Amino acid sequence: MNTLHFTFLFTLISLFSYGQRSCGSHDEFQEEMKSNPAFRNLQKLSENASIKRNAGPSGIITIPVVVHVIYNHSGENLSDAQIQSQIDVLNEDFRRLNADADNLWGQAADAEIEFCLASRDPYGDATCGITRTQTDSIKFYSKFTMKSSATGGIDPWPYQDYLNIWVCDISGLLGFARFPEYSDPELYDGVVTDYLSFGRIGNLKEDFNLGRTTTHEVGHWLNLRHIWGDGDCFYDDFVSDTPVSDDHNYGCNPGHISCGSVDMVQNYMDYSDDVCMNLFTIGQKNRMRALFEPGGFRTSLLTSKGCGEPLECNKLFLTINFDDYPADISWVLRNAETSETVMNSVYYPNTLANTSLHVSTCVPDGTYSFSIDDSYGDGLCCNEGTGSYTLTSTYEDLIISNGQLGSGETTEILVNNSNYRFIGPGSNWYDPANWNKLDPPSDCYEGLIIIEKYCERSPFELKSTNSIIVRQGAELRITE
Repeated sequence: MNTLHFTFLFTLISLFSYGQRSCGSHDEFQEEMKSNPAFRNLQKLSENASIKRNAGPSGIITIPVVVHVIYNHSGENLSDAQIQSQIDVLNEDFRRLNADADNLWGQAADAEIEFCLASRDPYGDATCGITRTQTDSIKFYSKFTMKSSATGGIDPWPYQDYLNIWVCDISGLLGFARFPEYSDPELYDGVVTDYLSFGRIGNLKEDFNLGRTTTHEVGHWLNLRHIWGDGDCFYDDFVSDTPVSDDHNYGCNPGHISCGSVDMVQNYMDYSDDVCMNLFTIGQKNRMRALFEPGGFRTSLLTSKGCGEPLECNKLFLTINFDDYPADISWVLRNAETSETVMNSVYYPNTLANTSLHVSTCVPDGTYSFSIDDSYGDGLCCNEGTGSYTLTSTYEDLIISNGQLGSGETTEILVNNSNYRFIGPGSNWYDPANWNKLDPPSDCYEGLIIIEKYCERSPFELKSTNSIIVRQGAELRITE
């Protein structure tokens, strides 16, 4: 083990052993400041916005959240109630509705930012805003591996529409976050919190059991720096109404003086214990909200449908693998009952030869016809190259064709989201092939679903036409 790795591990172990707050955001911040001009420019812009004017849109900003629970053993698989407790803490802290709010600092502010667990996933389907992934990884030492299915974690939902929060064992650190304008946001944007400091119920670390670690990290995600500016008295956090400080504060030490003034140890962006933190300032509020101005890095969240009503639809995906002559191909998807066109082809130049077309749409339950034609009459396969096409829904294959269609073919398909087929016990009930609509039970249910026959989904319950046998937690329900 080289000296650098030893020093890093020793630091982590020391922080963990002494129970001090540890945030992994600063090192990455410094790297981005050196290498990323867009990030440097955002720092200057946000500083000006926070000092000169009230920044950002007026009114309450609501941010959809998806919590990715990644667990190696059952103790890391946090309950829905513990996850909800963290969302409650975020809403209290960012709205200054926290019970421990006091009047010690007159610049304490309601940031007018709220958070909701997503009710609609990227496909438009219903969700509980929680994903659960069992992993072989005992701990995550890298800041990236938990954010990819390929490395034992789970891929993020689109950062333009959701705040992604990963909760897992991060080996001694309490949390870390990606600032706005960091590189590769589609892969890494979001917040990571250790499972022992997430929420305010359950098995949590002493001194970090009130959910303030995630409040602190979401502050970074909204472009707040550590309150001491990660330096001595000559460094700043780019906010005018937070006192200059020479270093972080551990524990809870109100009245501590540095740089000739009292430190704001109660600020969420210091390193104080959870019980000591209770405020953001007006300047921090303005700096965060500047991200939501037109052209701001977080502006797209204002129009996110993540907390909206799920679509009453079925997502369809069409893939066409062209042969040597794409210009010969045309297609159309129609409602079989009304003959209304749902989607159709455009002209495909032959420069697209041997490439693939991917399009999708969302349709309600019903019967549809898909027609595909070849003007030359030889289909997609096999005289002039090798082609094929598929039409699938989120949960099942509708058409799989080897492309031997001659001049063309029409296929009628039934698209139906009213039948459910969950099976278990074991891991099979995670597999989308074992259910056809709307949510995978792993999103919303704890325990196992043993078997469930045909039923219809109303907004709040499942109405059965056959018996259902469901095990949810320790409860076994048999309904007729």
